[in-house]
Amino acid sequence: MEACIDIHVWARQFVKMGHQVKLLAPQYIKPFVRVNKNDQLDAAANAATGNEIRDLLADMGVVIPNSDAAIKPVLLEDAEHPISHRGRLLLDNLRSQWLEKEAHMKRYDQILKEYSKGNEECQKLMEIPGLAS
Repeated sequence: MEACIDIHVWARQFVKMGHQVKLLAPQYIKPFVRVNKNDQLDAAANAATGNEIRDLLADMGVVIPNSDAAIKPVLLEDAEHPISHRGRLLLDNLRSQWLEKEAHMKRYDQILKEYSKGNEECQKLMEIPGLAS
């Protein structure tokens, strides 16, 4: 584990659960950090796509709430909204990307949940307060 100010608390929790903990200085951890792919980046990218959809809709005169649920309904087929054909195509493309990312995140969450059910070490980690959600 990377040594930092609060890691000793976590290390003690892991030791209580039977894990062997080794603390490493941050400069030794840096080469192993993968900055191009993780759940937080996926969520941030999806939020950015959602914001782009909201911004484009606002530019076209349609204001929707700042929630994921507001993106899911099919606004594009509603002739009441003053959106051009080209604008509808662009929004439909962005909405498809957003829905695809949502589906990927749900699928990966499900895969992780299924894996952790059958893995003893994952079960031990899930017992740590604040770690499992």
